[in-house]
Amino acid sequence: MPPFKTSRLPFYYGWIIVVTGTFGTIASLGFGRFALGMLLPSMAETLQLSYSQMGFISTGNFFGYLVAVFFGGMIIARIGQRLFVFLCLLLAGITMALLSRAETFAALLALYVLTGMGSGGANVCSAGGAAAGRQDIWWWAAATR
Repeated sequence: MPPFKTSRLPFYYGWIIVVTGTFGTIASLGFGRFALGMLLPSMAETLQLSYSQMGFISTGNFFGYLVAVFFGGMIIARIGQRLFVFLCLLLAGITMALLSRAETFAALLALYVLTGMGSGGANVCSAGGAAAGRQDIWWWAAATR
């Protein structure tokens, strides 16, 4: 196991990774993906959406998620994982803010596709690094024992 570099922080830097990963997951899954189910009924009532339109919005969110997962690896290879996660979370945040101003079905559908792309890219990329058994995660776990 390689020696750890000393840090000027009063705590181990690995905790920053854990906290930012947790908040990234909350933002991408909690707000970007699972909040749709809670928001959709009130949006449907306010904007007079049919059940078909609500289904299209849910499908659009899933489609955006799928696109991000499919093309994420190629984009990460070009720009790096940190920048990709940052841009995906930024995209999800901006589109969620714009959703509050949307008044038409087309606007909701387009924004939810983009929200799905942002949340999918951020979540899968973050979880994929941990699931792949990255060496820095294993060294961190060993150092905290």
